[in-house]
Amino acid sequence: AGAQVNPESVESAWQKVLFTHFHDILTGSCVQDSREYAMGLFQQALATANTETTLATRKLSDRIDTSGISVVPDPDSQAEGAGVGYASGSFDGHAATGRRGGKVRIWNVFNNTYSDKAEPVEITVWDWTGDLRFVRVTDAAGQDLEFQLLDQEWQQYWDHKYFRMLVWTTLPALGYTTVVLRETEMERYPAYLLQDERSNHEDRNYVLENEKIRCEFDYSTGEMISMIDKTTGREHLAAGKRAGLVLADTNAHNSSAWHIGTYLEQTPVTGTTDLRTTCTGTLRNGFRVEANIRHSKVKVTYTLDKGASFVRAAIEADWSEVGSERVPVLLYRLPTSARTDRFTYNIPAGVAERPAAEQDHPGLSYIRTTEPGNAPAIVTDSKYGFRGIVRDGQAVLISTLINTATNPDPYPERGIHEITLALGLFPDPPPPRDRPADPARPHPLTDT
Repeated sequence: AGAQVNPESVESAWQKVLFTHFHDILTGSCVQDSREYAMGLFQQALATANTETTLATRKLSDRIDTSGISVVPDPDSQAEGAGVGYASGSFDGHAATGRRGGKVRIWNVFNNTYSDKAEPVEITVWDWTGDLRFVRVTDAAGQDLEFQLLDQEWQQYWDHKYFRMLVWTTLPALGYTTVVLRETEMERYPAYLLQDERSNHEDRNYVLENEKIRCEFDYSTGEMISMIDKTTGREHLAAGKRAGLVLADTNAHNSSAWHIGTYLEQTPVTGTTDLRTTCTGTLRNGFRVEANIRHSKVKVTYTLDKGASFVRAAIEADWSEVGSERVPVLLYRLPTSARTDRFTYNIPAGVAERPAAEQDHPGLSYIRTTEPGNAPAIVTDSKYGFRGIVRDGQAVLISTLINTATNPDPYPERGIHEITLALGLFPDPPPPRDRPADPARPHPLTDT
């Protein structure tokens, strides 16, 4: 499309990334000064990568003809957005900015994978002057697209207004689609009627369900108590067991930044202080649970999207624990109904099948029970230590999230941690192949 990558800039950025691959920095087992220096270099590498990506997608967008979409300029709408600092703390994407005002907004959504995708895409709309009650979302041809407002009222960031929405998109491999936001005409005068009785409702478990999976959570603790594959009707959670965060006290004698010590005691995280629904709609449903862990606080937001076979758990931990005679380790534990003692981990250039063991093993992003068809797995965005064990003849999946080591840095984990897990059902990985992947046969554990 005419975009030219700056090879010197990209090479320099890659060198900064490789610096973080030093065996102490990569494992997070360095001292504070080394960690801060490495993260500073990584921020520079991210800035370079994001800049090159933005320039390339702009070139692609310049070649997409949207002249047929009627746009009426609005002098009162600036749509300047939040600037480069918005959402930077979570590293969840490029800064969301806008430069085109008016009530008609246009986005090009790209799919940079070799697999076709059909999924909800989150879009942030800045400084729109329309009425949120009369939002309409279409494609470039004017065909309505399914959408869901994540914000029912205007949000504010500094002196800018915004709202977020989910749009159901169908994206071909290495392709794109165009999303258009408009304001519809009022078809009738709105009437606001009381829908619910003014009374207290009995406590009910939280249920996240779509056409593929049904997960149920205890209303008092937020722990998962059921995971059903709706295509087969099979219950994948062990009977009478619960999935959730667990605090493990480990033996300080054989614990360090490089090793997880022997488990001495495991305590489920049930010190719940708040549970509440976060979103409801046709594209996404979810709730959040907040809990105390000794001197620390944790928030877990569970969401399930349309078409997904897994629940997303976004964890934010304000960690203040310190290791001494015992070393606290935060885990996520998923006890399954699978009768197997073999577990699958993804490794560089493939997968490895390993037997059950009372110790962590490395994986690039997931651990899965070794079964044909859909099977339980924990997939992470940033954690690499997993443990597959057997209890009462059934497989248990564990992901190590925070290791409060004391050596070499006595306080390596104090601060805010943001971790995202995918908890659900994934097909068995494909066998090794000596040819490029077939875009017509995507695989969620290897091609996304």
